[in-house]
Amino acid sequence: MRHTYLYDAHLSLGAKMGSFGEWEMPLWYSEGVSQEVKAVREDVGLFDVSHMGTFSIRGNVLGALQPLVTNDLSLVPIGKAQYTLLLNEKGGIVDDLIAYRVEEDLWNLVVNAGNRDGDWAWIRERVGKGVVMEDDSESIVLVALQGPHAAATLSELGFSSKGIPRFGLGKGEILGNLVSGARTGYTGEDGFELFIPLQSAFVVWEGLISAGARPCGLAARDVLRLEASFPLHGQDISPRTSPLETGLEWAVKWNKGSFVGKGALLKEREEGSTRERVGIQTRIPVRFGNEVYCGEECVGRVTSGLFSPTLGHPIGLALISRERPEGDLVVMKGGRPRKATRVKLPFYRRKG
Repeated sequence: MRHTYLYDAHLSLGAKMGSFGEWEMPLWYSEGVSQEVKAVREDVGLFDVSHMGTFSIRGNVLGALQPLVTNDLSLVPIGKAQYTLLLNEKGGIVDDLIAYRVEEDLWNLVVNAGNRDGDWAWIRERVGKGVVMEDDSESIVLVALQGPHAAATLSELGFSSKGIPRFGLGKGEILGNLVSGARTGYTGEDGFELFIPLQSAFVVWEGLISAGARPCGLAARDVLRLEASFPLHGQDISPRTSPLETGLEWAVKWNKGSFVGKGALLKEREEGSTRERVGIQTRIPVRFGNEVYCGEECVGRVTSGLFSPTLGHPIGLALISRERPEGDLVVMKGGRPRKATRVKLPFYRRKG
């Protein structure tokens, strides 16, 4: 198993460790998942997300990357970031990622941990000449400080986030250590993702905890992202699903010019998607892969499901057929039908 640079720090905090792909990561800490979720929703939580891939690309980045992603990178000014997608030729989602424009011709890409090596190879073989790519994943520690008190916590340690808007970038010091911060995250709350040099990682991590940030594991992260209805690659989105059927058409800019998979998406838009992503509420938690029925017909499957501590009941996402019989949805779990009520997404939206 692979370990992040902060592995020993997690062990010293008594984290319950578990596998996430090829990584051994903290699943939760001593007070449990519900308390970690509550901390992020009401105060501030801290996640080690340095298993994610971090790439830097310098040179003619717009010319190289625009044909590879669905969103329009030309709309991103220096000091801002953008959510976008990599597609295959059939319009399936290779990965979702965030592109950060650090300088005029310097960009950082943060990609999903399970796709790190594959994304590197996929992008590298397509960008051609005129750019220099570096994999910074092993030289940068990435942590996420999330929650309504995230900005105040940073300020207490010397990093001013004033002037950094949503999806904006900034630099500053935490306890005398230079770090970069982006007002991005995966929880539905205000917060920051901090890019920290290796030599400063332990000092910054411990400083954030001393300032009141509660360490949180991947289990809480999964709860928070599902409450906010953010997709998880490999479950809710994959190379076998398209942006149009999974609620991500907003990240596709049709007028930007050609990009990989555009032809397939145009055809799908013209003919209509055969599936759609829906939110469901159930009485007991449902899980990835559980079949969804309408009447006697299996119309799809659950892609994510768990109990929401914030809402006080189970929630889930499902990918189901648009052409289905009339009637209520039912999820099969443990050989028994479980009634599922369709609900509007997102399940949770922060106030203000």
